[in-house]
Amino acid sequence: MGLLRNCSSTTIGPVAVSRTWRQSRRALALGTAGALAVLAMPTAAHADIVSNTVVAGGSPTVIAGETTTTIGYSIQNENSNKDGDTQNSCNPGDDTPATLTVIKPAVVTVSPATRQFTGCGTTQSFAFSSSTPGSYTISVSVTDAGGGTYTTSGATFTLTVTKPAVVNTAPAVSVTRVTGGSPYEFGNVPVAGCSVTDKEDGNSAFDASLGAITGPRAAEGLGSQTASCTYSDAQGLTATASATYSIVDTTRPLVTADAPSPTEASGRLTNVTFATSAYDAVDGTRPVTCRSADGTVHAPGDGFPVGTTTLTCSATDKAGNTGVSAPIDVVVTDTLGPVVTPPANITVGNDAATVSYEEATAIDLVDGTVPATCTPASGTRFSLGSTPVTCTATDRAGNTGTATFSVEVQDVTKPIVTVPANVTVEATGPDGALVTYDAATGHDDVDGPVDATCDKASGTAFPLGETEVTCSAEDAAGNVGDSSFTVTVEDTTAPTITVPEPITEEATSAAGARVSFSASAEDAVDGPVSTTCEPVSGSTFALGTTTVICSATDAADNTRTNSFTVTVRDTTAPTVRVPDDTGAEATGPTGARVAYGDVSAEDIVDGPLNPTCSQASDTVFGLGSTTVTCTATDAAGNRGTNSFTVRVVDTTPPEVQAPANLVVGNTSSTGASNVVYTGGSASDSVSGSLPVTCTPASGSTFRLGSTNVTCTATDGAGNQGAATFTIEVQDQTKPTVVVPADITAEATGPGGARVSYIGVTASDDVDGPLTATCDRPSEALFPSGPPR
Repeated sequence: MGLLRNCSSTTIGPVAVSRTWRQSRRALALGTAGALAVLAMPTAAHADIVSNTVVAGGSPTVIAGETTTTIGYSIQNENSNKDGDTQNSCNPGDDTPATLTVIKPAVVTVSPATRQFTGCGTTQSFAFSSSTPGSYTISVSVTDAGGGTYTTSGATFTLTVTKPAVVNTAPAVSVTRVTGGSPYEFGNVPVAGCSVTDKEDGNSAFDASLGAITGPRAAEGLGSQTASCTYSDAQGLTATASATYSIVDTTRPLVTADAPSPTEASGRLTNVTFATSAYDAVDGTRPVTCRSADGTVHAPGDGFPVGTTTLTCSATDKAGNTGVSAPIDVVVTDTLGPVVTPPANITVGNDAATVSYEEATAIDLVDGTVPATCTPASGTRFSLGSTPVTCTATDRAGNTGTATFSVEVQDVTKPIVTVPANVTVEATGPDGALVTYDAATGHDDVDGPVDATCDKASGTAFPLGETEVTCSAEDAAGNVGDSSFTVTVEDTTAPTITVPEPITEEATSAAGARVSFSASAEDAVDGPVSTTCEPVSGSTFALGTTTVICSATDAADNTRTNSFTVTVRDTTAPTVRVPDDTGAEATGPTGARVAYGDVSAEDIVDGPLNPTCSQASDTVFGLGSTTVTCTATDAAGNRGTNSFTVRVVDTTPPEVQAPANLVVGNTSSTGASNVVYTGGSASDSVSGSLPVTCTPASGSTFRLGSTNVTCTATDGAGNQGAATFTIEVQDQTKPTVVVPADITAEATGPGGARVSYIGVTASDDVDGPLTATCDRPSEALFPSGPPR
């Protein structure tokens, strides 16, 4: 084994691997201030020392990713040569060199990883570096096929990897996405950005800070704007950049104009309305000016002559950009003829030779007054009866207007009949209404006032609808004049609807309740009319209040509505189902555990519910009757209850244990006296242990034969249990048998002799005289020979 001693110093001295031969066990430690030493203590008698030396600056320190340090390793022999030491106390000095391998963390690089030593006292170097700052333990291992041991613990040291010094270079920043001095159209200005180049902190980008727009139209978003970028790196170095550009408006306003539909002329000039609009991205809505080909400005609603006027509309924004619409045509047509006004109808007597009438006039919307001609002409002779006169006029567009009047030549003048104004009344029933109107009058230019009669008299019933009433008057010459007016009987009154009073129903399910009702409607004209309600009768109404609206429409399409409410409520308590009254036998002094049947609850609205009971099933019920009340409450707070009775009774008699059956011998001819027995006991599930009474009692006299002894015990509920056993008094005394004296008889033949005997008797102390039987009866054949 080996011993490593590390002297306290900031540098590392030579590192030696020592070898010890088998002949001795001693250790030598070499070290000075500023050195690490290995003391080799193998099992042999000689020791070698492995020491290491820091070559690069004398310190086991490197800068991460930048510098390398060199550590020298040597194998030293600190023992003099001993007899029999063929290697001269230097392990690697034989034919098998020692291989030294550096053991290090993965983040440390060493070159080379191993070196071979062929002797002691020489130093070989290893270069160490790392890119990861930190402290790392470096050790070595030595292998040698030629034998011997090496102590390497003194070659262990800590490699310190420090961070490299930071060199900060100034960052660079530039403005991106916009170019200084460039113009950008309003609404299409790129978002200015900042691009940063920083060797140490890395490149980055961010949006630039925008300064206020300046210039005479800055308030409208036009003018100059500066994008600025300022960036400071982690070490406080700052870079700035800026770019000034202009925001301009070179876009023309968008002008639209919609051509109107052709318009019929209403005069020499006809006002025509058409739609125009202009919108500018900067200035918003702009005024529109429309001009015809001759430069005349026309606005919507201006007067236009008959024909087609082509307009071009334009708008100019504040920047002087002018937008122009597509041309539109305003078309004014003249298709209406002149309006001809003829003279009034003329009635003349037949005594006139000719008829003269006033001239007809004609007015055209475009041409104004135009001449009118009538046929037959004024001053012409007209025949009896009515003659139509047609007057015509033609405008410059060739449109012709006509009008007629009549010239009636009568042999007499008809009376003039004056009728009331048209009458309108409301129907009062299906037959219409009684209508009263002012009287018609008649007047004749010869006879003066004449009576006028109407074909349907005032105060009579008029049917629904319009009825023309014609009134006539006859003058003395038999000329009849007439005139008409109209009586209109209308139905504008809606039916009257009768609905139920508010209805309240109990819910029959979770959906509510089916409710039927009846509503009716009566119309003054149509009588009963059908009524429709929503929801309809027989519908299922949900819980709560629902407004039912009923409407009815008569034949005249007069509609009226009325309403009422249906309230569906839940006041019905749930139905609680409990088991039948049940009983149970007590199993102990506290009663019995009773599991009763299912308890359930059903609500017409909420469906199945979980009831709760005053005492749960499968719990201990006390002796006696217990009323179990089960309750269920629905969502509306209705509470249903039901109850049943659990009766715990003690009807089980005690369990009596009788003594074992007993057999005794008789003490007299009648039985046995003072027969003693023990062992009777009784227990009850409710009352516990109980005293036992047996009859006949112990110590009694029992007659011959088997006697049943009954043992009983009574519990607190009066239940009596019993058990029996038997006491058998046996006749254990044998009967006394008396036989005759021995008999000797003479053989009467080869078979022996028949012998008769008498005097065989038997008696018993219990049974008295008995009949005795012999195995050979009297008079039997007894063989010859000695007694048998």
